[in-house]
Amino acid sequence: MDVTAIVLAAGAGTRMKSEKPKVVHEVLGKPLIRWVVDTARQAGAEQIICVLGHKREQVEPLVADDTTVVVQLEQKGTADAVAVCRTAVSESAKSVLVLNGDCPLITPQTLKELVRAREASNAGVAVLTMEAPDPHG
Repeated sequence: MDVTAIVLAAGAGTRMKSEKPKVVHEVLGKPLIRWVVDTARQAGAEQIICVLGHKREQVEPLVADDTTVVVQLEQKGTADAVAVCRTAVSESAKSVLVLNGDCPLITPQTLKELVRAREASNAGVAVLTMEAPDPHG
């Protein structure tokens, strides 16, 4: 499985109403972005690229040792964040996972299954979604 993961972590996270970037906030003593990076690694991603932007000086020390850091100078949206990674993605990558840096609950197994399903169907794109049993409250 030649997989590259792009972790999106450039946004301001204004809904958090915090001075810290959203991905720096901790859950169980670990920054959100580390949960995502570690999960991608456990899922078999050989290359992990973190897209940083807003307040990157707070985020970069959390990922610089074991990921490729790419900077999105102007936060122009998700598609632009992925586009700035174009030259950083390994030519050997058969699949590219695009992950939000603030979603720590996805499991390595789910990512592996998503990659397998995309590769088995030879689809250009696969989107992971879910149906909540009770979406209220």
